[in-house]
Amino acid sequence: MIYQWTCNRLSLVDYIVNRKPVNELDLKISNSLCDLYIGNDEFVMIWDRNPSVEFSIPQVVVINENSTIDFLAWVTTYFRQIRPFTSQCRVLSPTYAKMLLQKDHETINTNVNTAIIGLILAEGVAYSVGRTDLNRLPFSAFARTLCFSLAKGSQNYIHTFADMGLILEEIRNGWATARELVNQPSLILSSSEIREVFEIVNGVVDKDTFQHPKVKYDLVLVEAIKGLKESGRIPNAVLAKISESSQAGISIFREMDGPRETRVKAVEGIIRELVIGPIETKRRRAFLAGYIVSLVQPGSLDHFPLLSSAITDLPECFLWYGACAGLIQESSVDNYANGLGWLLRRELERTSFCLDRPRCDIALSEMIVLLKNREEINLNIRTLTSGTLEVEIFPLVSTTMKYSEHVEVITGEKNTIISNQKTLFGDESQLRQDVLEILYKIEEGTKSLYAIRKQVEMKFGEKTTKGKWKK
Repeated sequence: MIYQWTCNRLSLVDYIVNRKPVNELDLKISNSLCDLYIGNDEFVMIWDRNPSVEFSIPQVVVINENSTIDFLAWVTTYFRQIRPFTSQCRVLSPTYAKMLLQKDHETINTNVNTAIIGLILAEGVAYSVGRTDLNRLPFSAFARTLCFSLAKGSQNYIHTFADMGLILEEIRNGWATARELVNQPSLILSSSEIREVFEIVNGVVDKDTFQHPKVKYDLVLVEAIKGLKESGRIPNAVLAKISESSQAGISIFREMDGPRETRVKAVEGIIRELVIGPIETKRRRAFLAGYIVSLVQPGSLDHFPLLSSAITDLPECFLWYGACAGLIQESSVDNYANGLGWLLRRELERTSFCLDRPRCDIALSEMIVLLKNREEINLNIRTLTSGTLEVEIFPLVSTTMKYSEHVEVITGEKNTIISNQKTLFGDESQLRQDVLEILYKIEEGTKSLYAIRKQVEMKFGEKTTKGKWKK
């Protein structure tokens, strides 16, 4: 059941300040969204329970198109005690409100292809190469990737929007804007590259996904992904076209038929050849690098280190490796790092609806109002988890990032004040992981000494005193 109340600014202030129920005669009650007519300075408040019985903040406020910033600027002025407002209530245009409220009554797609899990894992690993033990990265390192947000968007909107490419581009832009607002550093993969790779793979593995009409994709790579999905191998004719972008050509794949040790040595040489080439062949060379490493142990993600030397020249190769590993029918991608893929799958398959209360700390639209054109990063808000800010970058799609109210202020060029925000993939994370690695080595060393002691005891038939050696 949906309850709608059309009000103006004065009546909204009166409702929230006095905390009194809505007059039942002013409500529209139906099983679906009624026609949305919004006059000047009017809003439509929406609940999933009757607000005439008991006061509650609405789950959704629908405002005129292109009025979000103006409305939120007014809200942050008049309702300082409810801040951020978007952590309690979604602010939507009529277009998105109609689309999302219809979604509640449709069948939701909950199946996530393993290739998408591979992309998420690969993006997180790419940011962390050379900084930490890849098998010890926390779940948050992957849940805050752009691929994770794109996958969540694809899950939530695939049955409600004709052109998925437009949704994915909005999510990409929101993800990049949120990072920029809190001064997160640039990452080795650009957000545009990530979205394009994701959309190529997602468009192949999910037939309901529609590609962005203005983006021209490499159709040869699309055919290669289709071949991997259907048979686990790229057709030779397609592979020959892709290999034209490298000096070695298709003959390089003949070396991948031997034992695993031989394949590893062959890959190291092949990667050195693939990093060299013109810019126009960069994507195909990155794809070849990712695909060739996936042949070392098909369906596995245990060979990321083989791509380390290509991370600067061909950063996309990590994404292609993750996708290729996930496309194999017998893929073990979900099992990577003690089942991290299964955890990602669980979170992606968790259904989200418009009339659920927001789970974020703030929506991007309100974050822009509070931070745009300000020198210091200080939202002055409560967050659910200390040191972490969860931002809804698009309705029903959130991302998290490192955030602290106690920022370190640095004076830069021209006396500009810059707040130094540290990212998960920055020095803070590296120091933490280095400490954990040292502790891990100490633990392993202790186990080794204990094993040596047991061997000595067995050799001489004597037992040493607990805690010290006998002389």
